[in-house]
Amino acid sequence: MRKRFDLYMRTSFNERRIRGAIREARRKVRLQYDSERRSMEPLFDAEAKRAEALAAERVRSKVRHQNETLRVNNYPAPRGKSIEHYLYRYKQLNHKLKSQLECSWTRYYGKKLIPTNINKSEHRNDISLKCWVSPVPWIHQTGIK
Repeated sequence: MRKRFDLYMRTSFNERRIRGAIREARRKVRLQYDSERRSMEPLFDAEAKRAEALAAERVRSKVRHQNETLRVNNYPAPRGKSIEHYLYRYKQLNHKLKSQLECSWTRYYGKKLIPTNINKSEHRNDISLKCWVSPVPWIHQTGIK
């Protein structure tokens, strides 16, 4: 609970400081424009309001940039995982798929039927993953009785 309160206090203090800086920027710009002329000429007043808004936006942009710089410096982006990590996971998945295919192939067809498109480098007992045949149980047809 204390951590949350400290974070709240820090955040609210920073927000108050930023709002004060924005008010100060608006005040400085407002003092550059004549108040009597602003009350008499709507165009001049609109120009002054626009200048105030731009000054406030400059302060907000500066604060955003500072926050972004702090975030990047203090919390760098996590590095991606190495290719070895993904290669290891791929080999695990490959092994699981091969064993499942072999198991279901053996259950439906027995060990005798092995696909012919197996590379010579692979073992004769392994099912090649290049052969995506879904096993269907073969039922011997005895004809109509």
